[in-house]
Amino acid sequence: MGKIDKREPRPILWGIIKEMKAHFLEMDEIIEGLTIALVAEQNILLIGPPGSAKTQISKFIAKAIGGEFFDQLMTKHTVPDELFGPVDIIAMREKKVFKRVTEGTLATADIALLDEIWKASSAIVNYLLRALNEREFKENGKVVKLPLKMAIGCSNEYPTGEETSAIFDRFNLKYEATYITEDGNFLSLLGSKDEDPAPSSSLTMEELQAMIDEAKKIPVPKSIMEVMIQMRRELLRNGIILSPRRWKKAVRFLKARAYLRKADHVEEDDLGFLSNVLWNQPEQRIAVVKLIAQVINPLIQKAMEFMDMANEIWTNLKTTSGSSRSKALVEARAKFANMRKELAVLETQMLDQKRSTTKLKEIMDSVSAYQRKVAEELLTGTT
Repeated sequence: MGKIDKREPRPILWGIIKEMKAHFLEMDEIIEGLTIALVAEQNILLIGPPGSAKTQISKFIAKAIGGEFFDQLMTKHTVPDELFGPVDIIAMREKKVFKRVTEGTLATADIALLDEIWKASSAIVNYLLRALNEREFKENGKVVKLPLKMAIGCSNEYPTGEETSAIFDRFNLKYEATYITEDGNFLSLLGSKDEDPAPSSSLTMEELQAMIDEAKKIPVPKSIMEVMIQMRRELLRNGIILSPRRWKKAVRFLKARAYLRKADHVEEDDLGFLSNVLWNQPEQRIAVVKLIAQVINPLIQKAMEFMDMANEIWTNLKTTSGSSRSKALVEARAKFANMRKELAVLETQMLDQKRSTTKLKEIMDSVSAYQRKVAEELLTGTT
């Protein structure tokens, strides 16, 4: 028999990402985070209101990976047996050995979903801390390694209190999930099937491990490390102190992102991803986004300021009605057109400096989309 060629796993994962974007609208950032966390073997936290598809999207990516999945809704009554399995009564009675029956638990899971994680009882906090960080737990005095590739934590709110804050720190990648905002996407949601979507393709654990191993080999150039040193200085100057562990995890994220882009090394564009990593409190996130942009590329920071202005104009339009709406639409169209001109100037400057324009193009597309919607309403008289 002839030799069976191995599949290249990246195109399969790209296909899974495409499916996720089709099913989970306005969640592109979270989808990118989930796939990068998976390849980086890191944990990810999703915070958002009930019904914002946090659990659903977590289960989708778990189904797309051919490993073992563990799903637990945490409550104040949750006990260690529910996470790591009940005590093996036979082993205890016949061999006087404390042992757990771990099949189908967190102890054997490749991907784990811990829903409503802040409701975890104090009895299992220490178990979780060790499992999420060291990927191990103790049984009968022996350390048992966990095969866990990614833990996904979900909650409707941020944690309060020291115990839950310690668990919060074990999730190095954090996102906020929100409800759908665009009318077109909302219409698509209303017309979708009333059932959880399932992936049409999947990866094997062997293929996932191959990607993990290859991503680890991606080099981080000295120039990128120097930028990270500068980022750290700016964060410290603004009172944002991160542990060495967080910075090490950040490197894993950068390597995974570069690998999934099919790049042969980490590039400047990858550093923007760290805006979801390099903060401790939710109120620090906006400041971190701006600081990273300022360090990486001041021109991108200027572009982001235009994006903030465009978002504010669009938000104000949503609450403007009656006779004043037509005037507001005309003014908004002019402002969006001026922004596009300013962004085009920034693009020329960035190309002259041989800088990546990927993020800039995303901003330009968003502003153009706003301008197009305003123009359509002015033309047709409908939103």
